Parts: sequence; structure tokens; C-alpha cells
Amino acid sequence: MGTAIICDRYDNYNYMTKAYICIFTTMISIPCCCMIYLCNNYFWISMTGLFIEYLLSTGWGQPAIGILSTVCDPSVRGTAVSVFFFLITIFGVVAPMGYQAMFNIYGLNPYEEPREFGIMVALCTIIPCILAIPCFYVAGVKYSWYKYHEAMFMLDVWGEMEQWYQDDISKKRFHQM
Repeated sequence: MGTAIICDRYDNYNYMTKAYICIFTTMISIPCCCMIYLCNNYFWISMTGLFIEYLLSTGWGQPAIGILSTVCDPSVRGTAVSVFFFLITIFGVVAPMGYQAMFNIYGLNPYEEPREFGIMVALCTIIPCILAIPCFYVAGVKYSWYKYHEAMFMLDVWGEMEQWYQDDISKKRFHQM
């Protein structure tokens, strides 16, 4: 709810707001994962990390869907959002099987070696977060470019942008031939 309020309030002033929210919540997730998986001798530190993770770090989904639904063509918007949810669900289902295969390869037992097991799980959650940060930034740049050109097209009084788009479409059709 908080990310939706921030996006509604500040997205018209800075088009990168949604991307910054995604990046910020992903960056919060990194120390939270460290607290959860690496402090396995201290229950309350792990629970504090889990609480912060659920409170602040899960807010990246709604702005990401907002970026996706804005940038995609209206004819494929529903399909794009469905594919996004499908991929998130598939990775959520397949990742534990991948973890189990890795633990079997390295012979890690969470009861006998909790420290090594925690390090492996922390690496498997922190590395994707680090890789997601530049992806969110690139998506925000593309979203900003799209919103800027949409705003300029709306403000076009003399029809120059419309002519520019028509020329651009003509060039694309020429090059496709």
C-alpha cells in the first residue's frame, strides 16, 4: 500500500520513482537475508530480519507490474502481466528443488552444518537480488523514456511529434521490406 501511495504521488515528478522503489526494496532485502540466514544462532535477530523483509522488501512487485503494464502494448498487456506472474511462480517452485540439488551435491545437512547451510542459502538469495538491481534500473530508464515521450506527444500543439512518429513508422516499414 505504501509503495502505491509513493508511486501515485511522485511518479509525475520523477518517472524513475517506480524503479527507485524496486531498487530500494531489493537493496533492503540484502541485509535482511544476511540477518535471516547468517545469524542462525540468534533467533530474534533472524526474526527481526524476516519481519523487515516481509514489511519493506516485498513492495517491489506492484511498481514492477506498473512499469510493465505501462510500457507494454495494450493488446499484449494482460499476457505480459500473466507471463510475469507465471515466471515468478515457476522460479518460486523450481528454486527449492535447485537448492536441494545443490545441497545434495555439496553434502550439506542443515542440522549438522547450520552455518554452511545458511551461507549457501544466503548466497542463493543475495546474488539474485544483486543481479536484479541493474535490471530494475534499466527498466526504469525505459519506462522514463516512454513516459517522457508520451507526455511530449500529449503536449504537442502543432502536430510535430505525430509527424515524427509517422516518419519513424515509415522508416521501419521501409527497413522491414
